[in-house]
Amino acid sequence: MKFLEPMIVAFSMYSKIPMPRIEWNKENMKYTMCFFPLIGVVTGVLIYLAGMFLDGNIFPKVNSGRLMFAAVMTLIPVFVSGGIHLDGFMDTMDAFHSYQPREKKLEILISGGSIRQQIEENLTYDYLHSSEENLWSILYLTGYLTNVSEQDTDGTIELKIPNKEIKEIFETTVKKWFEDNAKTIDRKELFDAVWTGNADILTKEIGTLLRMTISYHDYKEDFYHAFLAGIFAGAGYVVESNKEHGEGRSDIVIYDDYEGKVAIFEAKKSQNPEDMILDCEKAIKQINEKMYANEFEDAYDEILCYGISFFKKRCLVKKK
Repeated sequence: MKFLEPMIVAFSMYSKIPMPRIEWNKENMKYTMCFFPLIGVVTGVLIYLAGMFLDGNIFPKVNSGRLMFAAVMTLIPVFVSGGIHLDGFMDTMDAFHSYQPREKKLEILISGGSIRQQIEENLTYDYLHSSEENLWSILYLTGYLTNVSEQDTDGTIELKIPNKEIKEIFETTVKKWFEDNAKTIDRKELFDAVWTGNADILTKEIGTLLRMTISYHDYKEDFYHAFLAGIFAGAGYVVESNKEHGEGRSDIVIYDDYEGKVAIFEAKKSQNPEDMILDCEKAIKQINEKMYANEFEDAYDEILCYGISFFKKRCLVKKK
């Protein structure tokens, strides 16, 4: 079991090969990277077998032709991996000589890609904030970005985040950017949906906000907790995150003391889009079993409980 679960996680992350459903945690993800080459081996074996078949080595009467052979050989790795390598390649190409907004460049970097930027190595303090190019230069010169290749003839350098610790700093920046950005968006319809128990509108409105955030491959559950808290932060509501209620810790609790209402959100990160409905039901079951709502019954007129599941930039909300 020590190595079986990391292998399942590896194949679940970087392939479309069906795997048993398991809970991802620090323990079973510790050796996940050791099994990444095995995914390549499986892909190679499938390509080899398909090539043998199409070339007539298994059934002599089969003759696929060069075009069919080339197409199948190209598509097998795409189907096995779910196109994740092509997605990463497109992110990198998107960044190549990129004139994208700063948020898009952050998205590419956090996703593991790289960007190309003009770097000025002779900056003085007066010029630190004078342009976006100088911002990237400072990040490079202070070690927050590292070069992938040598400086090109046009003065640009391909840059990426050097390590996990620096990546976490960038992710914190992303969360702050979202919180500031969310405050500029009209969230009245979303708030109304929370307090009237309209899960369909909540799904739509939260999904809209989610699509406006930065994308990166390794969405963690705490990202979604911060995302939910950020929606309500600064809007006049008291927000509690991961605080003890009942017999456990609820993810997010929103208080409307003026109207005497409380909204409890239990969030789950889904491994696949197909799991989102089941994960919503698990979240609601957890609210019931842990009795998160019990302590509010005497002090508040209405308690609304929601299970919410996330998969990348998609969400689904169900009301208890």
